[in-house]
Amino acid sequence: MRDKILEYAMPVDGLQLIGDFLASDLQVWGSTPWELMGLEIGPKFAKKWWFMIEDGMILTTNHWRSQRGEPLLALTFLCTS
Repeated sequence: MRDKILEYAMPVDGLQLIGDFLASDLQVWGSTPWELMGLEIGPKFAKKWWFMIEDGMILTTNHWRSQRGEPLLALTFLCTS
């Protein structure tokens, strides 16, 4: 996500991003929060910040969602709804 923030043409409100990150439906699994496989992004965060999410984050999120039998997230849906 860091690279996406740096590449994005419009300025991003860092405080709003962090606030949404902390207050959203984001889940960190395991004891190493910087490991991609331990990160699950929730639908509310993904819908608002879809342009910052990398493919690997969606794959990891969908791994955890499938473990619970929940529907998978798709960025094409999130950025058009």
